Amino acid sequence: MASSTSGENANITFVDTVEGISQLVDVLYEQPTTKPSIAVDLEGVNLSRYGTISIMQVFVAPTKHTFLVDVHTLGEKAFSTAGGRERTLKDLLEDEDIPKLFFDVRMDSDALFNLFDVALGGVEDVQLREVATRGEGRMFVHGLVRCIEQHSSMSWDQKKTWKEVKQQGRSLFAPELGGSYEVFSQRPFPEALVKYCTQDVQFLPELWEKLDRRMTGCWRSRVKSATDKRVALSRDPQFKHSGSDMAYAPEGWEYIYDEYNEYDDTEEEEEDEDEDEGEEEEEDEDEENEEEEEEENEEENENEEEEEEENEGEEENEGEEENEDEDRCEVEGCRYCRLVFYENYGVDYEDECENVVEIHVEPEDAAEGENVAEGEGEGEGEGVAEDKVVEEFAEDGDENETER
Repeated sequence: MASSTSGENANITFVDTVEGISQLVDVLYEQPTTKPSIAVDLEGVNLSRYGTISIMQVFVAPTKHTFLVDVHTLGEKAFSTAGGRERTLKDLLEDEDIPKLFFDVRMDSDALFNLFDVALGGVEDVQLREVATRGEGRMFVHGLVRCIEQHSSMSWDQKKTWKEVKQQGRSLFAPELGGSYEVFSQRPFPEALVKYCTQDVQFLPELWEKLDRRMTGCWRSRVKSATDKRVALSRDPQFKHSGSDMAYAPEGWEYIYDEYNEYDDTEEEEEDEDEDEGEEEEEDEDEENEEEEEEENEEENENEEEEEEENEGEEENEGEEENEDEDRCEVEGCRYCRLVFYENYGVDYEDECENVVEIHVEPEDAAEGENVAEGEGEGEGEGVAEDKVVEEFAEDGDENETER
């Protein structure tokens, strides 16, 4: 294609021949257009209709490759040389269907239109997109350095290196730092300027991607309208390419208090909120699970208490049945037994026993009979007690049968 650099700049190609331009055009037309794949920037001496274009940087995002087009050497051929599709770089830059990223397109458009008759189309101005995504303070635009510092995902060490490269490049061309813009016309192109020209344009796709996630349809429309207005204004013969007016954002934007601006929350903030909500949901689930476990434990405890109460009730019933059996005497109708039964159970003995015989045995006699039956008495006492109870029982039984 053209001379390619090596080492640290292995992804940089310096294009300074018509053959190289032809190959570059073919490469650029192969890129996807669903989102911006091409980023463009220009460097020159007094970059405007009154100056010159020295270098055009073209960054291809899908391959992360940067092409430095030597406009100073090629001149008009840089834009008129056709590729295999009979398309030129001018055709690509003017195509409305091929999105191209610029940062503050005004000076680039002014120089391209007035010096090489290139009417830019399909422009995505990242600077305006950054203004649109602010929640407030839209009166002034920000420079590329500030936008990269605020929105780039670079680490601290990467930002430090980036600033050093930028400072080294500026020291070569910035008059206030002892440099001269004529350095852009030097050939071979200084290595420090190669790095300087390359690094800024490489950040535009990342910036566009991050800012685009914060945009709503309403603000996309505003940005598109303001970008088209910038391009048209840069072609106007009365366009002023310097002055304080260049620092202002599009008119009226500072007064728009986002009635639509729920988008101002960044995607990162939304992801954090989703994570927080997810954590809260997990905490709620944990709390619910703990409550369920507590309820289950309470139910188990209640069931255990009920079982214990049932067991105690069964034991009491068994004890009562045993007491009932113990309270009853073998002699049915014993007055002493009837009294004990009534006192213990609140029910008349006669309601529980069939064939109750009315006999009048005093409690002392019944107790004596019990003692004798248990073997506490000796000799004749045992037989006499038993005979007495049996005789009385038989006599009363005869009387009851007679009454019936």
